[in-house]
Amino acid sequence: MTLARLVLRSLWHYRRTAVVVVVGLAIATAVIVGSLVIGDSIRGSIRQTALARLGAIFDAITAPRPFRAELAGDAQLHGATATLLRMDASARPEIGEAVVADVSAIGVDEAFFRLYPGTDVPALSSRGAIINEALATDAGVAAGDVLFVTVARPGEAAADTLFARRERDETLTTLRLKVQEVLPDLGPGGFRLDASTAMPRNVFVNREWLARQIGQEGRANTIVLAPKPDPERGYLTPERLRRTDARGPLPTDHQRQKVKSAMRVADYGLYLREHDGWLSVFSDAAVLSHAQVKAAEAVAGSDARPTSVYLADRIAPADDPSRALAYAVVTDAYDPPLQDDQLILNAWAADDLGAQIGERFTVTWRVSTPAGYEDRSAELALTSISEMQGLGADPGLVPDFEGITDAMHIGDWDPPFPVDLSLVTDRDDEYWERYRAAPKAFVSSDLLRRMWQGENADAPWITSVRAPAQGRLPADFERALLTELAPEDAGFAFMPVREQALAASQGTSDFGQLFLSMSFFLVLSGAGLAGMLMRLSAERRASQAGIMMATGFSPASARRAIAVEGVALSLLGTLIGAPLGIAYAHAIIAALGTRWQGALGDAPILRVCVEPLSVLIGALAALVIGIVATWWGARVLSSRPVLALLHGWQASGAAPDAGRPWTAIATPLLVVTALGLFVAAIAGAVPAQAAFFAIGGLLLITALTGAHQFLGRAMRRSGATRSRAALALRSAASARGRSLLLMGLIAAATFVIVTVAANSRDFGAINVRDRSSGTGGFALLATSSVPLRFDPATAEGRENLGFLPEEQQALEGTTIISLPRSPGEDISCLNVARPALPRLLGVTDALIERGGFSFAGTEGDAGGNPWTLLREDADGGALPAVTDAASLTWQLHSAVGETYDAGGDRSLLRFVGALQGSIFQSEILIHADALREVYPEIAGPSYFLIDAPEDREEQVAEALRAALGEMGVQVRSTREVLSRYITVQNTYLTMFLALGGLGLLLGTIGLVAVILRSAFERRGEFALMLATGFTRENLTWLVLVENAGLLIAGMVAGTLTALIAVAPHLASEQANVNWSSLAVVLAAVVVVGLAACAAGARATVRGNLIEALRTE
Repeated sequence: MTLARLVLRSLWHYRRTAVVVVVGLAIATAVIVGSLVIGDSIRGSIRQTALARLGAIFDAITAPRPFRAELAGDAQLHGATATLLRMDASARPEIGEAVVADVSAIGVDEAFFRLYPGTDVPALSSRGAIINEALATDAGVAAGDVLFVTVARPGEAAADTLFARRERDETLTTLRLKVQEVLPDLGPGGFRLDASTAMPRNVFVNREWLARQIGQEGRANTIVLAPKPDPERGYLTPERLRRTDARGPLPTDHQRQKVKSAMRVADYGLYLREHDGWLSVFSDAAVLSHAQVKAAEAVAGSDARPTSVYLADRIAPADDPSRALAYAVVTDAYDPPLQDDQLILNAWAADDLGAQIGERFTVTWRVSTPAGYEDRSAELALTSISEMQGLGADPGLVPDFEGITDAMHIGDWDPPFPVDLSLVTDRDDEYWERYRAAPKAFVSSDLLRRMWQGENADAPWITSVRAPAQGRLPADFERALLTELAPEDAGFAFMPVREQALAASQGTSDFGQLFLSMSFFLVLSGAGLAGMLMRLSAERRASQAGIMMATGFSPASARRAIAVEGVALSLLGTLIGAPLGIAYAHAIIAALGTRWQGALGDAPILRVCVEPLSVLIGALAALVIGIVATWWGARVLSSRPVLALLHGWQASGAAPDAGRPWTAIATPLLVVTALGLFVAAIAGAVPAQAAFFAIGGLLLITALTGAHQFLGRAMRRSGATRSRAALALRSAASARGRSLLLMGLIAAATFVIVTVAANSRDFGAINVRDRSSGTGGFALLATSSVPLRFDPATAEGRENLGFLPEEQQALEGTTIISLPRSPGEDISCLNVARPALPRLLGVTDALIERGGFSFAGTEGDAGGNPWTLLREDADGGALPAVTDAASLTWQLHSAVGETYDAGGDRSLLRFVGALQGSIFQSEILIHADALREVYPEIAGPSYFLIDAPEDREEQVAEALRAALGEMGVQVRSTREVLSRYITVQNTYLTMFLALGGLGLLLGTIGLVAVILRSAFERRGEFALMLATGFTRENLTWLVLVENAGLLIAGMVAGTLTALIAVAPHLASEQANVNWSSLAVVLAAVVVVGLAACAAGARATVRGNLIEALRTE
């Protein structure tokens, strides 16, 4: 007989066993393949969504301040381009009070829509708007409706200076738009440059019209680049587009060179001026950045004269304040430089004041503060009087201050700060008409620095860099200056957005491995069921193998027949399981879009993406598992002699337990260790959660070692056994190792399932006023779409923001801590895409001094307040940073003490601390001063922590919404914020409970194989019992009680020790265990387990047991 025929006949003869083996392997294959397909589907859905949002766009060039719209054409960028004007905004419908925050107002032209294959190119009218479905849904509008959109106006002067516009009507513009069309959220409607999976709220308007409305005519702030379309076929689908030399776009480093060569000084926000023998470089922002100062000094060489000017509110004799100059420009443009307490007046000012050399004067100036404005002063000694010539009468030293230097008369001033024009005299008007804004006083550079910098010691303060004009042509100076400057000095960023989107689509986690780990019990149970049945089948054929070997077959041939049979069953199970795996993926993806929607946060619409390679890898992995499982089952015949095999079941019978009772020593040691951990936890020496989890694990092991001792004593007990329960106990004790293995597996699986399921949390009952909690003691959290130019933390700031008296009253007794926030991507579990540019949050000294929150870990000595670690100096250029432990571990894949690149050269971070379960899971926190260095364009705070009185939380929230709604302010309770994060974790726990429960159910079915193997080894024993008066019902009951007892004992041990392990969590106010679901899973396991025990027991006593006596 050939090997093939022998295998086929064997498979047919044992077909019922073969079917169950195939089912087990098919389940294992389906879970492995399905998990990999789920991972591919999540990554593929993120990828498809990102590519659909970008269309043909490969790269983007952005700047924080608008530049010339013609720059893209001047640079001759290779490929197709579109120029955009992107602004932060909020929106509200014409009817209704609902305000939609975090809206992107995007000025576009027809070139933008041409970058999306298959999209009709709409014509945008001046007041027309195209919005996406997400915005239409939130605002409740449709085509033809009116939508009010409030956008932030970019200011010229630096936001934190005295000369920046801060009033609401000067920083915001509200546009009345008519909705022309509503676009789907995929395609141009979902356009965004970052890789976040959250759906944007977009409103598209005509770019030129938008630029005029916000005072930026002819300007833009974004260029997007794509390949040129084929003249005949147009664009390929986004997935098939490639960067080529023929159609572009060029790599970003080449783009940078082309943009640099096309930039003018105006694109850097600079301008040149010749005045009174000098050539000076000025900035539209009033002050030059450090990089601009360095570049101008490099061009001017040793002749460079960095100069600063400021506006003094008042200059008056220290002993006679009645003699005063109002609103006089002061400068440090004097050679030699003055000392810190020295003052020089020009002749006009000296005459007005009747000044005498040596007289002391008080100079008063105003600085911009978060709440509004604050007066500062210094007392100086007059050391000289300058003639009205040269620098003493040169208005060219003063940069263009909007609303001041462009006024014909002082009475026409329209400055961004309050002035009292009644203090202006006729002499002041005459001076203005003759000398304009020429400085009236000279002071030291140190004093000018303090005037500009206020509380920020690193803020820019140089208003111009001048050099002698003789021998210098402005055009040559400008060319040299452009050579020294780099686009990055103006904040230009060259982003390969398509590459970033594809990298982000890999996700923050390997979702294939994640779902495979959650389905681990299913894989283990399926493969274990197949292995146990193969072992059972092999043992049942032990005598057959002995006969084969006795009649001339070699041992290898006998083993080969069993092995080939196992490989055939493994292959069949794999072939059946692979398509089932795809169906399993469809089911899980459907559940992720409905019942388990919270698992992926702001994930895009999910689609099943089947990658053949993943299916092949999963099938091969399952095949290997199947072969290993069946080999383990068949290896029982590999080392037995022929005579032993001829005895059949006795060839593999269990050996009696022997040896020292090691558990007698281990059990008390485990108990003592658990008690020691308990005492340490009570004393606070060990964290309670870690200690109790260890105690639960130790007690689980103790339960098993105690069971080992108990079974040993039962086996050694002498005398007659008078009850069937006692007989079942003796029977279990006779195979103590196998009994403990069965009990231990059930107990361990139950322990894992219960501990995971019991960790579900709900923050609805959390005490938000507990400073050590994840809320830090803050009841409310507010964010704004645009930074606020005044700080609502003070009554003065709220008044400047336009709060009504009743709104001010509602906020009495409320503490607000305002924090600046950078643009960037959410790093929490709500964003499943891998963040390329994480959002940063600036921690102010107010929050550092207040403290609060709990830290999971820190680096170094924090002196009792870990927040102070953010004040440390940058270590090797890496800024100290803190974030939530969950985001740090699972989203950023970093740890405390490690460095992290948060966006290239701008922000290398070193994590010095990790918060425990906090409201800061979406951001990385650095010191506010460091954030302003990284993002100098940030105009003010946009993130607000609010400690409101308990009985007025809703009143405070409503007041903030009413006063600041058009700025896109959203106010949420910190409970709501934490609950949104924890929903993701709870959903994963629910999924694990469902999939783990299914695995445990399948594992209990495997009890049948264990029972049959044990019972068939004891067929002779059972036959003897029948011969001495036992009935088959007695034997069935005996087997059932024995194995059901082990099942229930394992589940009880696993459940009780698991509850001890999670006791601190269960005692917390955050605990929210779904006891009903957990009870259903455990009850189902018990029912299925008992059914499996009953089936195995009945199968044991079936057939002619008396025949077994012949082999005894």
